[in-house]
Amino acid sequence: MQSVLYEARKQRAFKEAWVGFIIAGILMLVFLSQTLGLRAEDRAMNWYLVQQDIYTYGATLTAFLIVIGLPRLICYERERGTDSLICASNKGRFITWKAKVLYCLAYCAFVVFAIGVFSLLVHCGSFAFEGARDPVSRCVYFSSEALPPMSNIEYCILQYVFLFLGSLYFAGFILIVAALTKRTVATVIIGAIVYFTCMIYEYAHSMFEGVINVVLAFAFRFGFGGYLFQESYSSPWDIGMPGAWTNVWKSTIYEIIVIIAEFVVLWLLWRRKDRA
Repeated sequence: MQSVLYEARKQRAFKEAWVGFIIAGILMLVFLSQTLGLRAEDRAMNWYLVQQDIYTYGATLTAFLIVIGLPRLICYERERGTDSLICASNKGRFITWKAKVLYCLAYCAFVVFAIGVFSLLVHCGSFAFEGARDPVSRCVYFSSEALPPMSNIEYCILQYVFLFLGSLYFAGFILIVAALTKRTVATVIIGAIVYFTCMIYEYAHSMFEGVINVVLAFAFRFGFGGYLFQESYSSPWDIGMPGAWTNVWKSTIYEIIVIIAEFVVLWLLWRRKDRA
């Protein structure tokens, strides 16, 4: 636990992380000001717009804070020339890796929780949470007829749980890139390009055809892009189409297995880096 707190103290010294939080806060205010203007008279439509908030800026802000805040977590010791000190301890490599992984989990949880709470309080507060206990009648990702009994607020909370898992998927990728490049700036650039590519496919997938579309659809469907945008939980091959609730457990188990595999790969790269 003490080693995790040490990683947190290091994070507070990263100027880019503070700049990222400030920019994310400004962007959230801008996004919310735009969505608040779309308030409808129909309660079901209001909650449908809240779902779209999670689908649009929720995923993007989460990815942005991961790209800005996590690369130096891995690159810090190498860039400061203190990585050799880790090897001085008998279990230094493993303890440091474990602390970084636990801090990554806490960081992603905090980011998603902060975005979720602020978004729900502001957006749902604009219509006084009216209809929060009503059954879901419209939803972005699944056929509403196939959903288990669930209220609007419960479905929104479930979406943020899905977003948290997607954030871990993306964070694992970012940490692996950081372990390979050993440079914060390079990792930020690569992470931003990859996520921007996912955004292009998410919002303009109809532009792609043939073999290219099949390849991109497969990469998006099984990669972190589909899970950040939550398209992959309903398991449709046609991106943007509502899927079946019965596929959720399959997609979730696959995602958890991949996340575990990512952190195992990170350990192998981290151990190799320390031995170099």
